[in-house]
Amino acid sequence: MINKQRLGVLGSGKGSNMVALAEASAAGHACFELALVISDVPDAGILARAQALGIPTRHIAPGKFRTKLDEDAEKLYIEALREAEVDLVVLAGFMRILKGQFLRAFERRVVNIHPSLLPAFPGSKHGNKRWTTE
Repeated sequence: MINKQRLGVLGSGKGSNMVALAEASAAGHACFELALVISDVPDAGILARAQALGIPTRHIAPGKFRTKLDEDAEKLYIEALREAEVDLVVLAGFMRILKGQFLRAFERRVVNIHPSLLPAFPGSKHGNKRWTTE
């Protein structure tokens, strides 16, 4: 039997990508399980949807910056993900830049599945359309 990887999902919005991950795992189409969902937005849909699926959730305030986590918040995110024993961190519409200590803590274990192509199309929900054919 293959050990399932434990995912920590960070999101700021509705949570549709997180739900797709959870459904793939539940259906046996993936070798992972969702161990924790964290949001920087206290009333984000991703938290309610994760709770409805029985996935542990946390809201952790981002701190004083608009576009990134401050140093104290970054430490709290790292601690929560380590406590949940995650193997991989998935950014599913997480609207803050992660830097420094967070990326060192999860080196080569962070995947961003947001559809924007950074830095060319920041915040664009349709940034990937430029690269697709019709």
